[in-house]
Amino acid sequence: MVGRCRDRGYEPTFHPETGTYVEAPWEIEEVLDRSDIGLCLETGHMLLGGGDPVAMLRDWGGRVNHVHLKDASLSVRDGIKADGAQATEIWTREAFCTLGDGDLDVDAVLDGLRGMSFGGWLVVEQDILPRSAERFARAAEEQRLNRAFLTARGL
Repeated sequence: MVGRCRDRGYEPTFHPETGTYVEAPWEIEEVLDRSDIGLCLETGHMLLGGGDPVAMLRDWGGRVNHVHLKDASLSVRDGIKADGAQATEIWTREAFCTLGDGDLDVDAVLDGLRGMSFGGWLVVEQDILPRSAERFARAAEEQRLNRAFLTARGL
């Protein structure tokens, strides 16, 4: 599969996600050890999977070719685990929050990216399931807050 992607001019990138078979740091490391593909630094899902995205960036920075910048709440994750709920509850219970409102050290991630002169895509994500007009409006406002957060940091 990797060869077919590269033959077509695409660089394959692994994107870890909560609720998949590869979400914990040791699982991600296993994928990287078994391949030479790039890594999407998926900060929110890496955090919820038990990782430290800042350390992961430091350790695997040479493989990072895409970034999904996403903050997350560990207390929401812990509540989902305590309830024995399915992983899909991370979206329903809104484990992902506006930048700076969760447990991710966003500034350290940004500093790490600057330190390695990262020049790839940085996508700001906040996975939610807006099911009402009010929630859609709140999502739009949260994205304005995310942009203001990044603007205040020179992005």
